[in-house]
Amino acid sequence: LMAAAKKIDGNIQVNVASLIGHNSLRSAVMGRDAARAATKAEIDSMRKLVPRAMKAGALGVSVGLGYFPGSYAERSEVVALGRLAAADSGLLNFHIRDEGVDGVVALKEALGDIKRAKVRGHISHFKAAGRSQWRSIEKRLRLLDSDGEIGIDVYPYEASSTDLSPLLPQWALALTPEQLRRRLANPKARIALREEMTVKLERAGWIDYGFVQVASFWTQRDYDGRYVPEIAASRSARNRASLADQQELLISMAERG
Repeated sequence: LMAAAKKIDGNIQVNVASLIGHNSLRSAVMGRDAARAATKAEIDSMRKLVPRAMKAGALGVSVGLGYFPGSYAERSEVVALGRLAAADSGLLNFHIRDEGVDGVVALKEALGDIKRAKVRGHISHFKAAGRSQWRSIEKRLRLLDSDGEIGIDVYPYEASSTDLSPLLPQWALALTPEQLRRRLANPKARIALREEMTVKLERAGWIDYGFVQVASFWTQRDYDGRYVPEIAASRSARNRASLADQQELLISMAERG
């Protein structure tokens, strides 16, 4: 971190604060074999990396439980890492496990883990995602109010920015693009994936993917800035996009990485 800091112009008026990525810790210790709970030995290996990073200038640990491989982490793993951050006056920063339909449960999980770790806590990108969840925001705020001094940050705009993770089931996220292509070569597996995607979509209160805009897709730049139904329609001989067409577009993007 110090070497990077020295490259920054001393006149720049920006503060940089680094956190230790939990998913980076998992990947460093477990590699691609991370679609499971970590063993005690693996958690111990992760724990050894935290003090080193804190001494190098990190201000705490940041978890992203909605993303692979953190989505497979058990609460005891998160608490163990949070306690190490606390030991060095650090922070436990949460991208909670779910911000949509299961968001209240996920928020309770995060608040409970912060309390168990006895660490300063922060909830990143606080929101109630999905049309069906918008009315739950007051309940979520009350949970924060009842739990003392928990920090949050909120987007200053009406959209969020992420990858395909919220749109796909957890098992698909654990596969490499090549593994996903091989699995979905079976037509029945492809249909089953679309059915799981439909359930996620409907639970969130949406009828299609009209709320999804492609910010950047490096293998197909003409997708950039366009909404999923529009792109899917341009790929269809009918010049219109069914829900299955939209899902096939998203699946093809995941297969291409």
